[in-house]
Amino acid sequence: MVENNCYSLNQPSAIMVSRTRQTITITFAGVEFRADLMQNDSRHTTILLLSVCLLASISTASASSANETGKGQGEATTRVKCVDDPAHSDSSVFSRTRSHLLLPDSPPQIKDTSTHPSDPWRIGHVLITRLPVFDTSQPQENNALYRWANRLHVMTQEDVVRNELLFQSGDPYDANILSESARLLRQRDHLSDATIQVISVCNDAVDIEVVTRDVWSFTPEVSFNRFGGQDLYTIGMRDTNLFGTGSEWSIAIREDFDRRSVRTVVEDENWRGSRVAVSLLYDDNDDGRHAFTRIQQPFYALNTRSAWLVSQDNLHRETGQYAGGTKRSSIHEDIYETRLWYGRAIGERQRDHIVRWKAGWVYRNESFATTTDLPAPTPLPNDQVLSYPWISLEGLADRFAVITNLNQIQRTEDIYVGQSWRVRIGHSHPSLGATRQHWVVDLSIGQTLHHSARTLLQHRASAFGKVTTDGHGEDVLLRYRVRLHQRQHRNRSWLLAAQFDWSDGLRPHRQFSLGGLNGARGFSNRFQTGTRRWQITTEHRWFTNIHFLNLVRVGYAAFLDAGHAWRSPLSGNPDGTLANVGVGLRLASSKSDVGKVAHIDLAFPMTHQNEPGVQDFELTATIKNSF
Repeated sequence: MVENNCYSLNQPSAIMVSRTRQTITITFAGVEFRADLMQNDSRHTTILLLSVCLLASISTASASSANETGKGQGEATTRVKCVDDPAHSDSSVFSRTRSHLLLPDSPPQIKDTSTHPSDPWRIGHVLITRLPVFDTSQPQENNALYRWANRLHVMTQEDVVRNELLFQSGDPYDANILSESARLLRQRDHLSDATIQVISVCNDAVDIEVVTRDVWSFTPEVSFNRFGGQDLYTIGMRDTNLFGTGSEWSIAIREDFDRRSVRTVVEDENWRGSRVAVSLLYDDNDDGRHAFTRIQQPFYALNTRSAWLVSQDNLHRETGQYAGGTKRSSIHEDIYETRLWYGRAIGERQRDHIVRWKAGWVYRNESFATTTDLPAPTPLPNDQVLSYPWISLEGLADRFAVITNLNQIQRTEDIYVGQSWRVRIGHSHPSLGATRQHWVVDLSIGQTLHHSARTLLQHRASAFGKVTTDGHGEDVLLRYRVRLHQRQHRNRSWLLAAQFDWSDGLRPHRQFSLGGLNGARGFSNRFQTGTRRWQITTEHRWFTNIHFLNLVRVGYAAFLDAGHAWRSPLSGNPDGTLANVGVGLRLASSKSDVGKVAHIDLAFPMTHQNEPGVQDFELTATIKNSF
């Protein structure tokens, strides 16, 4: 006996064909159709078979169409039930395994309210579920030490999470607003992840649950870095979620390439439950001091109608010029800068594009003095006061992608994949307290050229400078950057990054540098300097599933760096292209300082191997904000 199936719309239908020498039997929907092959020719058999298959096709197509129609009209209502107590919904964390909570799913589109503007879905209950640092439902984290840490940790206050949301009970339901709120939560240093989900739909009320997971916020800030042949360190204390309020404070003793300092920082992104952000910084340096204060209400969301900022920056420090990794000149610099601006969105939001204007004022006083350690740059920069009003126009798009393993290890990342641009122009005049007339221009444009599951190609161009009334440019800086991420596997990708910097009329104490921290990891810091620079980096990245003690995630990289900085006014600056190859280890904490990645790189120079100061290899260690 031979058996066959009819297939309709790429799906097997409920038809079974059985054939013997004497008969052929076709069963469809529980009814048998039988033909006697001894009495009927093959044409009758074929007609019978095709007729039944056609009937099955029509039946299957009708059922499929009905299913698709029902799915389009009420997908969420079939997935999410109506429950009297949203906390006990099947979609709520109270009924689910905690290890499956934080999934980067977009909130469902319950209904297209644009077709029913008079009867939109409304947000009902908003539940806030705060998860502790360690997930004790996982055997690897269910131990006495981690349970004790959860009890000791001060959880983020519920009002802190609620104040970050862009919606509240009674608002019209909008999946885009829910997605943007989740992005804002994931940007906070005191949260490792966040998601927002629909847990109940009753009549026209949509109940929402906001799920966040805390990080261990109170940490000793101890790090030792070696970069470009110099030893750097940081020793201090830091809390990114003081008493669960979302405020951050830190105090640390630091030594970087230029100075030793004691730094104190206080920041609050939602001061007293508002959208006002406050930042305070004070550095007590061995060569001066730095005090910075900023109060602002930013464009915190895409639909924010207005924003403003006031800041004061006082900086006193020594700076200088480098050549071959050695400091050749020194100068003391005093800067007093005041900034303020106010901005508004222009008109209503057009599809996914937002346009804003800003108007502001900048007062900047720069003065210079010689030091006793090294000679001053030649010629000595002139003291200068800039005082100018300005106006700007800027635009961006509502285009974001949620991915993992791009710049972080096994962590949800919100990547902007749209276009953004800015045009700003100001005029500094002696009548406003300036030393001379200047036009101040600031332009930038960035664009995602290609975005898919495997490829992300982005570039950005910017220009900034001052132009005198006679057309002479001063401190003119042009920059172009392009980055290509090519994913080979979920845990493996290639990165190609290129950058070109061009300047004109730079004052003597300013320069581009290359080597160490500024690229070309196989060379000492600031090995090559100039007023022009290009650099290229290629990395093969591995994002492993290693999660050491469920505390530290591990990644690896193999890289090639190349670049050149030239047109330096100083003698002794190495000429030619710098190039090196190397391998690196990446370590990222999953429970504290989320977003920070420790880099340990071993780099081997391929050029300038006989130059003074070039070692056989450079072992560097530092902490960055990305892979």
